Amino acid sequence: MIKLIGCVLIISAFTQMGCAMALDKIWQMKYLKLLRRLIFETRAMVEGGMTFGEIILKLSLQKDYSDFTFLSQDTSSPDVRRRITEDIYKSKLFDNEIRQTAIDFFEKLGTTDINGQLAYISMNLAALDEQISRLSENFTSQVRLCRALGVLSGAFIAILLI
Repeated sequence: MIKLIGCVLIISAFTQMGCAMALDKIWQMKYLKLLRRLIFETRAMVEGGMTFGEIILKLSLQKDYSDFTFLSQDTSSPDVRRRITEDIYKSKLFDNEIRQTAIDFFEKLGTTDINGQLAYISMNLAALDEQISRLSENFTSQVRLCRALGVLSGAFIAILLI
């Protein structure tokens, strides 16, 4: 009876680990799409002639981007751009490739004329679209695989311990 309870606990623990891995994939996709939307909305703000500080302030006030804590910087500070990029670097929301895209975007935003910024925004959108398509190619199968691996590895460990 105790072995059975132990086996059930091991299987459920590994199932939870598999679900956590799957949830990481889901969150990664969510934040990637949210970053893409942020950059897309920034294009309209640049076309409207907004400055870097005004753009950051407007984005930080939108509830959709509340998970992006790097936007909650004091825009009157002269080193706001450096602090945003440091916060993105420390953030756990993105993987390395997406993190670098976000850092590059905020480092270059507002440093050229409007046409240069729009061209750079288009390049970032294209890069994010490529990353989204790469991630979504096998997205559902990867999520299912993570969950199944959790269950199967728990069952395997339980069988070994019996």
